[in-house]
Amino acid sequence: MKYTRGRLPVRVVHTEPARDRSDALKREAAWKRLSRQTKLKRIGLSAALLLASGCPSSPSQPTTFTEINDQILQPTCAAFSTCHSTDGASVANHLDLSKFPYQALVNAPAVNMQAMSEGKVRVKPGDPDNSLMWIKLNLPLDASATDGYGGSMPSSDSPHLPDAQLQGIKKWILAGALNN
Repeated sequence: MKYTRGRLPVRVVHTEPARDRSDALKREAAWKRLSRQTKLKRIGLSAALLLASGCPSSPSQPTTFTEINDQILQPTCAAFSTCHSTDGASVANHLDLSKFPYQALVNAPAVNMQAMSEGKVRVKPGDPDNSLMWIKLNLPLDASATDGYGGSMPSSDSPHLPDAQLQGIKKWILAGALNN
């Protein structure tokens, strides 16, 4: 609770029953020792179990910045990974999405060398093709972190975002990247 208090809203993606607090703390410690890839596989297994029980099969398409932030940026970029958090921003082109994500993205200068040389910004309202965020979300998964625009987002050890989420981001950018 203390960890998530400053990172609200959060989305619970996995739970396990525990006999008591001690058992719960042991399970939490075991999860923390797992690699990101293993955690994603296990969460995927949980999602498959939910799907079998009748839960929706795909994420809904976000239509506003608030939905993009709540459904995508905070749970995957700023909280679950260390890439775009306060701790990870220094190695992720100084992009911290944990505190002021809209200001960090919209009309903010891109720090990537290739994007800078082309005059791109992180998110250019109305123009996804000149928005580094959109470009990186669509790079091949095997894109090298040291070439051109760098590695794909999410990071190369994660799959691309679902189509509904990608299209929601694109529509948001095309509609002017409003802070709504």
